[in-house]
Amino acid sequence: MARASANAFMAVQNAYASSPSQTIPPCEFSAAELQQAQNSVPNDDQQYGQGLIAAIELARQQRADGACRSQKHHTGSEGVPVGTPKPPGAPTLGQGAPLHLGSATAATDSGLPAPIAILAILGGLVLAAGAALWVGRLWGWDPDWLHRSAHAWREASYRVSGIWSEFGDWLRGIPH
Repeated sequence: MARASANAFMAVQNAYASSPSQTIPPCEFSAAELQQAQNSVPNDDQQYGQGLIAAIELARQQRADGACRSQKHHTGSEGVPVGTPKPPGAPTLGQGAPLHLGSATAATDSGLPAPIAILAILGGLVLAAGAALWVGRLWGWDPDWLHRSAHAWREASYRVSGIWSEFGDWLRGIPH
């Protein structure tokens, strides 16, 4: 059964790929073959080959709507059997509505994105803390922890600059 469904899928996929409009002629395959092909669509085609899946669905729907019932074996003036439906255009995505993409820069009615709002709130908090420290220093508030942390940062800066200087001397080959 797996081999028959794989063969049905390959035949349907070949018909889809060889069609200029990328459709599947509904009368070329039986309803069972279309069902087998749809059931054996590989995972990557299920993810990325939505056009093929839509074409199989369209062919099954056309067969169900009777597109192949009135077909006889006599042909019209163009060599096409009488009653053969004209192949549709490319299948549409979604619920039968074409996809209309708007401008990427056009204004929308959506609100402010959450990450932007969070960044604005954090920026406001930092600004408020800085303003409070500035006003406190202006009024003579001089906490001890501020002196200790400033001294620690200056000490760290001095030590890092010494290490960086030693590294530069080592690169240039200057002995100690």
